[in-house]
Amino acid sequence: MNTYEGHDAPSVFGAVHLGYMIIETNRFADWQRFGTDAIGMHHDALSRDLMRFRLDDQECRFLLRRGLAEDVVVTG
Repeated sequence: MNTYEGHDAPSVFGAVHLGYMIIETNRFADWQRFGTDAIGMHHDALSRDLMRFRLDDQECRFLLRRGLAEDVVVTG
């Protein structure tokens, strides 16, 4: 059974860990405000159609690309 650091209770995620997520959206301003102000992630505007967020030492955890889906399109 997997436990998380410092706790005896089992992790609800088991051995699964988030590497990255790609989100397709046209709401870049809303995502930027949410990512930086609400969650406190570091934001990088890569181009007009691409931005990324990170919250730890990984280069990118959330990649947002401009598009119509308004949803997560890739996880890894």
